[in-house]
Amino acid sequence: MRPSVRFVLVRTRNSLNMGAAARALANFGFADLAAVEPYEPKWREAASAVAGAELLRKAPVLTLAEAVADRTFVVGTGSNDSRRLKKPVIPLPALAEELRRRCPDGRAAVLFGSE
Repeated sequence: MRPSVRFVLVRTRNSLNMGAAARALANFGFADLAAVEPYEPKWREAASAVAGAELLRKAPVLTLAEAVADRTFVVGTGSNDSRRLKKPVIPLPALAEELRRRCPDGRAAVLFGSE
């Protein structure tokens, strides 16, 4: 079974970041991208990103609850250098194994943001 990982851009404001994320996902064969509260003028601008344009055009704008409603496992990204963390940290090299272990159906979401 091919994993069904959804990538969710949360409150993004920078069209270059949006375009780069979509391009990276497209380059690695991922097709499930959603946005939560994107900064509207920049969201429209980002849709012209080379190689990620189609992915951005098809990405729905949802609430966070909608974006993760059908997911079995949700992972948020961020830096942990200036705050006290309340959830366990999964180092990036260990993420693939953690996803296989905790999300055998492959229905995971990876959250990026907010900016």
